[in-house]
Amino acid sequence: MSPQSIQVTSTGQASREALLYALGKAAAQITESHVLPATARSKTAQNYSSALIAYGKWSQKVGEALPTRNVLMRWRTEMENDETGGRNGPVSVSTINTRLSAMRKLLMTASDIILDMQTKDLLRDWAKIADAKKVYNQDRSEEDFGRHLTIDQVNNLFDVIGTDSIRAMRDRAVVALGIGAGLRISEITSLTVKDVFFTKLGENHGIRINNGKHKKSRIAVVGDKDSWVLRYVREYCDVIGVNTSAASKERIIRGVRKANAPKYTSRGKSLCVRSAQKLLEKYIIDIDGVMSAINAHDMRRTYARLSKDAGMTWEALSAQLGHSSIAQTERYVGRVGNSNDRVLTWGVR
Repeated sequence: MSPQSIQVTSTGQASREALLYALGKAAAQITESHVLPATARSKTAQNYSSALIAYGKWSQKVGEALPTRNVLMRWRTEMENDETGGRNGPVSVSTINTRLSAMRKLLMTASDIILDMQTKDLLRDWAKIADAKKVYNQDRSEEDFGRHLTIDQVNNLFDVIGTDSIRAMRDRAVVALGIGAGLRISEITSLTVKDVFFTKLGENHGIRINNGKHKKSRIAVVGDKDSWVLRYVREYCDVIGVNTSAASKERIIRGVRKANAPKYTSRGKSLCVRSAQKLLEKYIIDIDGVMSAINAHDMRRTYARLSKDAGMTWEALSAQLGHSSIAQTERYVGRVGNSNDRVLTWGVR
């Protein structure tokens, strides 16, 4: 097949065979595969080759041959959460971005090979995959100790989200895990049925977080099996047909293709971190007289403040949030109330 013979279907999408041909030819160009031995290739070509091999192994495992933007977003998320296999801890940001850079180069080179303008535009759109840096910055923004919702504001938020569609049920579950368990948004999107419904700490039910921030794992205690947090997640799982009675590694938080359809259809096996962050933007509530949306870290801040006000100790709260020190937790919660609990209550002769 020559580049000139590549055609676009009536739907405006290039045929799978044509795209695979162009991508294969582009891969040969950017990896300098014609240069022998391989050690004689440029360092850039060697890096590209390594990145394409990594993508090839992952894409074969998940059954996604074409590197569309959505597929690359899923790959990026799985690398961030160390689900690509064979590593102890998340793939480093620099490695992720080197791989994504190689995929962008592959797609742009393939677009130069293809003559059809619609197909060129399609490949260039796929190449718009963003680097992983922003996700990590979001998770590291613990120094921003901003907004905390009250109980009334939390109830108002759940009222606004509602339960009238599959998407609403999913979004309610996401907020429940953030506000009711103090999980980071990246931790929420990684949860499996086993993590949520088959984890115990002593007599209490909890949620297991594997490879959280700084590669730490922990269990966030939520109480008994009828906790409102678990109930909201279970009701969502029931709607989409996820079996919560078996300890599977099936992902819970997923994309929704048809939110109002009678039957659930998924856009992939999990929801990427950016999509999970953005789903909060459409829910507007009154926060101290200002109509606004909350963000992902507002949920953790709210969990921390409400839990501390309800009597949770600093040590317990620090463990729940996965913080490295109580001092960090104290800064994170904020100290806007009275300082009676800091008054010296003992003395010496």
